[in-house]
Amino acid sequence: MAKKRGMMVFGTETYERIFRSAYQGLVTNLLLLVFGLPLVVGFTVIEHPLVSWPFLLALSLPCAPAVAAAFASFSESRREDEVRPVRQFVAGLRHVWLRALLVWAVAVVAIVVIGVDATVLQATSAGSLLAPALIILSGLVVVLTFNILVGVGEFSDVRLSNLLKWSFLLAVRQWYFGLITVAMLGCISVAFIFQPVVGILVTPAFLFFVIWANTRQAFDRLLDPRSATVPAK
Repeated sequence: MAKKRGMMVFGTETYERIFRSAYQGLVTNLLLLVFGLPLVVGFTVIEHPLVSWPFLLALSLPCAPAVAAAFASFSESRREDEVRPVRQFVAGLRHVWLRALLVWAVAVVAIVVIGVDATVLQATSAGSLLAPALIILSGLVVVLTFNILVGVGEFSDVRLSNLLKWSFLLAVRQWYFGLITVAMLGCISVAFIFQPVVGILVTPAFLFFVIWANTRQAFDRLLDPRSATVPAK
């Protein structure tokens, strides 16, 4: 980037990076849409989606491999320094789909259990006291899930139990990264509800990229060999 008569002039390389990022984002959004069709259709058909949220969570299961594959494709494009979104997405999908599906399924069950508990406790005197704890617990489940989904694409040779341990350490020690994850997911949800076209075809891949980049940075800090608190594999 250079200055010319007080104006910023971007070089060819800068425009290429912008184009490659936009191309990867748009293609990744289309791939995410393919796996998210059951959820999109269910959300559209159901008259009261908020009342039927457990059913919608079940419909979101196919999204798990897609989100993990998107994270893996981001990582692969970074390592290869080239953007081939379809090939990188499919390659990542082959490696992550089973573990991602398992992690997502466990998270869905946990969220449903927490939601049912909150509904039952709402009518009791303890409901108002336990509500903040249940909200924090559900947020922790969400952050752990996405930490692991990033991890399965980054560390394919690491056992799931170790990824769970690392992800928990990230959520506790570097909780501010978790807040970014929750904020990005909130933006995706709001866009999907109020601007479906934008929420489906524009925002997901770019906001998932922010989640991936921040979580990857958190893993880098946690696994820094210069740190005295590196978790063992």
